[in-house]
Amino acid sequence: MNVFQSMRPWLSAVLFHRSRPCAALVAFIVSGASTVLLSLAAQPLSACDFEVRDPWIRQAPPSVPVLGGYMTLVSRSDQPLTIVNISSENFGSIEAHETVEKDGLATMRPLTKLVLPPRGLLEFVPGGKHLMLMGLRTPPSATGSYPLTLTDSSGCTTTVNFPQRRAAGGH
Repeated sequence: MNVFQSMRPWLSAVLFHRSRPCAALVAFIVSGASTVLLSLAAQPLSACDFEVRDPWIRQAPPSVPVLGGYMTLVSRSDQPLTIVNISSENFGSIEAHETVEKDGLATMRPLTKLVLPPRGLLEFVPGGKHLMLMGLRTPPSATGSYPLTLTDSSGCTTTVNFPQRRAAGGH
């Protein structure tokens, strides 16, 4: 027996009582409770103040020792938010890098901080900021993806599956 079935005799007595204001109150309470339950169900699963959109890893032959990872980080915070760690059991290490062009020569440099602006984005794209996934330990899952865990400076973590995708150009 669910909650509504157990409340049916009581609700019937109240709703069909001669006093209509009482019925209106019960209807208001029941509709308010359902609104609260629906809004709780619609909340994101991660309690972190950031989310990861469009994650992917460049597909490469098994002999390639380093893979490139891409995503868009979105801040839901009113304050700057720092990602302090990105890890995966599938890789020995993960580093954030940025490709910069100087005097017509493209070079990569490590990013020491990943700071998301308040309510802003940080994009990782081929030819720009990207993840370097080094020391592959295990093959991808059956779906062809790798789980990566991101941690912010408050200690909040979220794990996201990064599927493999073919792409051309950039790191």
